[in-house]
Amino acid sequence: MAKETYSGKMSDILIRDAGVDSAALEAAEKKAATQGERLEKYLVEHGVVDADAMVLALAKYLGLAPLNIAHLTPHPHILELVPRELMKKQTVMPVARVGKMISVAVADPFDLPGLDELASATGLEVVPLVASEQAISDALGKLFTETTQGLDMEELMRDDSDVQILEDQDDEQSLDEMLETAEGAPVIRMVNMMLVEALRTGASDIHIEPMEKTVRLRYRIDGKLIERPGPPKNLQNAVISRIKIMSDLDIAERRIPQDGRFNIKALAKEVDLRISILPTVHGEKVVMRTLDKSSLSPSLAALGLDPYSEECMQHAITQPHGILLVTGPTGSGKTTTLYSCLQELNQPDVNIITCEDPVEYQLEGINQVQMHTEVGLTFASALRSILRQDPDIVLVGEIRDGETAEIAIKAALTGHLVSARCTPTVRPVR
Repeated sequence: MAKETYSGKMSDILIRDAGVDSAALEAAEKKAATQGERLEKYLVEHGVVDADAMVLALAKYLGLAPLNIAHLTPHPHILELVPRELMKKQTVMPVARVGKMISVAVADPFDLPGLDELASATGLEVVPLVASEQAISDALGKLFTETTQGLDMEELMRDDSDVQILEDQDDEQSLDEMLETAEGAPVIRMVNMMLVEALRTGASDIHIEPMEKTVRLRYRIDGKLIERPGPPKNLQNAVISRIKIMSDLDIAERRIPQDGRFNIKALAKEVDLRISILPTVHGEKVVMRTLDKSSLSPSLAALGLDPYSEECMQHAITQPHGILLVTGPTGSGKTTTLYSCLQELNQPDVNIITCEDPVEYQLEGINQVQMHTEVGLTFASALRSILRQDPDIVLVGEIRDGETAEIAIKAALTGHLVSARCTPTVRPVR
């Protein structure tokens, strides 16, 4: 059975119930993706879909209740359950409470980190109700205006807490506190949501970037970074600690860079993730590279090259010796191209050895060597040893210095086929 995607199901509802033209919807999806904007918000702001029709479509798609809050005034005790700053930040409004559950009107029901932040702030289970963003903003503006009109001017004059001098604070947590917070259900769901979203959108990298007052979340999709709602600032350390636990890294060490990896299975895929953590002035920046083995082409023909490029590539990889240099910016497909060539050349009568840092995909039947610069195993030293292992084909994961380039060229001149990857750092002179 064909897998139903989000866009397909939502498109069907909008076309059938809201009368949206399919061509206009397709064009809007492309523009929203290019601008990194939520599709629902883009459709309403550009007049493709009426705000009320979008509320009904979202509610139907997610199985949630739609809500018209134009004439709704929540009880003051309900409004006190959610901090005013949080309501403004997320464009949400609490409307009712039953036991340990609180019903909240939300404009973006897909903002799972925001819903988790609401649950943490209220200590209650959040039941989202779909409402239009403009209606929620208008209702909040009206409520906040009414609550400030009755303030006593003398009381305001007596308040000397408007201005505070802030000093740098060392936001250190104990190891026990970090472990306890990182293992909390909201944090686990938040990290899992990030990973599933990356797999669903085909992102090659996930960036978690601490800013002064926020945490920015970006996905690299088709070579471009697309920003999405990030986790709340107060859960920054917990999210990073959770990723460290999954990667078997030291959660107590936040002063030096760390690298790790772990495997996940989601959306019927088994994916390796390579983790890089870098300390910055506002916290640790995390980049997770997704390595989906199912995305590797089984052969050069499956890469989808144009006929001329495929013919040139086939000619290059079938030569008995020489060097094949693959270059391009981050996310351009250098690794995918080289690994596809290796899979086509991987035969029982061929000895293939690679030196990589790190080994991104583990391929059966190929001898792969992981670099360890801290103990002296560099690309140059590994290449010298590999040439004594009777190789037919050698893959160099990265040519980073003149010594490695010299050894690779000498290997190519002495009867070996060398494939190498090189990321350009300067614009070539023409």
